[in-house]
Amino acid sequence: MRFLLALVALTPLACATPFSIPLDQCPVATAPPGVAQESTLLVHYLGVSGFLLKHGDDVVLTAPLYSNPSLAEAALDHAIRPDSAQVDRFLPPEAHDARAILVGHSHYDHLLDVSDIARRRALQARVYGSPTMKHLLAPFPGLDGRVVAIEREDVGDHERPGRWLDVAPRVRVMALESHHSTQVTLELPLSPHPMPVHVWRGGLDEDLEKPPRAASDWAEGAVYAYVIDFLEAPGGRPVFRVYFQDSGTDEPLGYVPEAVHREKRVDVALLCVGGDFHRLRRHPEGILENTHPRHAVLGHWEDFFVTQDNYEVDGRVYPIPDSGQDTALFRTRAEEALRAVDPESKVWLPCPTRSRFTFAAEGE
Repeated sequence: MRFLLALVALTPLACATPFSIPLDQCPVATAPPGVAQESTLLVHYLGVSGFLLKHGDDVVLTAPLYSNPSLAEAALDHAIRPDSAQVDRFLPPEAHDARAILVGHSHYDHLLDVSDIARRRALQARVYGSPTMKHLLAPFPGLDGRVVAIEREDVGDHERPGRWLDVAPRVRVMALESHHSTQVTLELPLSPHPMPVHVWRGGLDEDLEKPPRAASDWAEGAVYAYVIDFLEAPGGRPVFRVYFQDSGTDEPLGYVPEAVHREKRVDVALLCVGGDFHRLRRHPEGILENTHPRHAVLGHWEDFFVTQDNYEVDGRVYPIPDSGQDTALFRTRAEEALRAVDPESKVWLPCPTRSRFTFAAEGE
């Protein structure tokens, strides 16, 4: 039964409108002429919920996925593991300078490749996430002292700030209590009530002795959103503020508290499309009203059951397909919500690897 529910939950929604982006239409953005590099923020979409953020010499990653097990491998609990060749092909060179890898929750599509990236590529980075995340990564060698569990008392919510964590001299992050949406809702023929399906929930209370084997071994754990501040100097004011979520939320979970807003507006909100967003309370409208960003970049929209090299095969180029959760509708709702908040703000739907956005600081 567990495998059946997983298979159904991971299967694209039959009622959703198919959507894809041709590779030659992948959006990019450059800073206006005359804006100095030190006044810009690079946002590079890596795939699924992975982003590379770079301001000056400071680099932060959110957990990317390059190994992309197939639907059958994930749903039927086949053995899955990181694919180092995919990581090396697609992870950008700036990742070498990352000081932090932020993990919102611990499902395989967010955490599977993190150990490989941290041990071989982002050698200076610490990995931040829930206690469950730390327990899952415990069996992997080469990460001693580099995996940081953010405890409940340090996590904020929509009413009170959490504790700022200094992940680099000029970068700080704050975790906010969030949650994970159901993956899909089943319409059962003999039942008048739809059945939401949420697989791979739960957490761990102690370190694993062996690495997780299958998708269901990557327990969800506590779910965090993050505020990421790039500072003008150690201990100084924030120059860029980024909000990141790797799962959609019910209002007001994952929202930024007013005390944090008073210090600075969010420049870029990184929002999750994936999951059954139709059942969430005012997502994405509520979080866009809460963060009031200058730019919103939508992640976790594409089909994550195929690796990125499937977009170019034998010299032929294929469009990037979505995961079946009606990406076009989500983008339209986000655009309408953001237009009501700030007509000059913009929503971006990026392509993995190909979409790089260079945003200027506010006022530039």
